[in-house]
Amino acid sequence: MKLVIIIILVAILASLGSGLWFLAKDDQGSTRVLTALKIRVLLSAILIGFLVFGYFQGWISPHTSLEGSPLPTADTRLQRDRSKIVSSSLRA
Repeated sequence: MKLVIIIILVAILASLGSGLWFLAKDDQGSTRVLTALKIRVLLSAILIGFLVFGYFQGWISPHTSLEGSPLPTADTRLQRDRSKIVSSSLRA
């Protein structure tokens, strides 16, 4: 999985570099810059599609520090802020 992603990213960078080279060195009527752009857009779409497919297949999963715990809601943030206020007022 990682190898495929890295290969596609390297191919995108190669297409970007070749497009820059063609832009700087080719004549006015050349279509090689446009071809490099088309290839780069196609590779990017393939990469995004592969990442979405991998996510739905379970090959890719999000890694968060909140894994296993619920995300904080407005109520839990309000309770946490109230507890900070109470604890700071007790110290004073």
